[in-house]
Amino acid sequence: MTRSYWIAGAIALAVVVWMASGIALRDDPQRPSSERAAKPEATQVAIRSSRASAVTRLLLLQGEVRAARTSAVPAETSGRVKAIYVREGQRVALGDRLLDLTLEARIARQREAEAQIAQLSAELSGARTLSAKGYAAEQRVQKLEAALATAQAGLARIQEEIADTEITAPYDGIVNNVAVEHNQYVAIGAVLATMVDNSILRVGVDVAQQDIASVERGREVRVEFPTGTSAWGRICFISASAAPKTRTFLVEIWVPNREQGTPSGISADVRLPLETRSAHLVSAAVLSLDDKGRLGIKAVDEADVVQFHPSEIVRSTDEGVWVAGAPASIRLITTGQGFVRAGERVRAGPEDEDGRAEEPGRAADAGLAEKLGIGKQTQQSGAGLRTADVPTCEEMRAAISPAGSSPAGSGGPQARRPP
Repeated sequence: MTRSYWIAGAIALAVVVWMASGIALRDDPQRPSSERAAKPEATQVAIRSSRASAVTRLLLLQGEVRAARTSAVPAETSGRVKAIYVREGQRVALGDRLLDLTLEARIARQREAEAQIAQLSAELSGARTLSAKGYAAEQRVQKLEAALATAQAGLARIQEEIADTEITAPYDGIVNNVAVEHNQYVAIGAVLATMVDNSILRVGVDVAQQDIASVERGREVRVEFPTGTSAWGRICFISASAAPKTRTFLVEIWVPNREQGTPSGISADVRLPLETRSAHLVSAAVLSLDDKGRLGIKAVDEADVVQFHPSEIVRSTDEGVWVAGAPASIRLITTGQGFVRAGERVRAGPEDEDGRAEEPGRAADAGLAEKLGIGKQTQQSGAGLRTADVPTCEEMRAAISPAGSSPAGSGGPQARRPP
């Protein structure tokens, strides 16, 4: 029995010695590298240097195009349509005759009023002479003066009615509709024709409440029409109150349309500029999500440690996407970002010299300008685009509001559609 205990103890001691010798051998620094466990190597990634540029965030919206002015031309006196001088779609100038109404008995009434005025003038002259000599009362003179003034007012009304039988254009524009026929009787206030002035187009878009603070009056805006044409305009109206149901703000872009080649009543795509951000131009393939689900890009610092930078997409172009949120200068991981995590040390490969753009904003916007067909009519300012010939809001307002007024019922340059 005692012998069995001794044998068991010897075996246990041998096992302990064997295990201890294995640990010693594993930790022995003198052992060849082939005998030690291989340490995992750092992941190799490709990088390129990226420098941020100033980029304007664009809000892509769809709006509706309205004319600068739309007027219903009313009849200011009653009568029958005597002559129509224009046709629908015809372009007319301010003061051009559109149609005539019959004079009816107005000429006879005018002659009657003129004769009455002549008679009263003669009686008044004689009464004043007699009154000066003391042969007539001053009261008769006063009555004749009042009667003469009444007759003169009646003549002025008749002459105004005669002038109102000639219907003229209230401004330069296009006759969109002729609402009457020859010999048709019209009453005062009846619509005779409708005129449209497309010399300036008013493109209205609805901007969300979270973006309205970044919209600046007077800013230049690119507008694209479904007709295949595009033009530059200015933000000339920003609503001071949001629509109750949608909580959006009406913003109007006024677009010069000198040749009136683009019609009103159509839709338009608007590239509304908002705030300017410092952003990097990257490929959409390098975007990734962190453990919190945030969108961003990965870069390496000087110690080759991965850094995750939460980012926001500012603009998308054919060259890539502009993202804001990273430092002004970074070493962007272009290949292998999906296999590394933030805080991990990596082996950075050679930098991509072709992607090391000094001013990527200029190149990207030059491509955008060429795509939009802007050409030499625009000049670049940083990463933004501006035009050299877009009139100011005040100049456009003055062009459609001579002497600071607009025709009644035209909607006027300051009118806007309800929310």
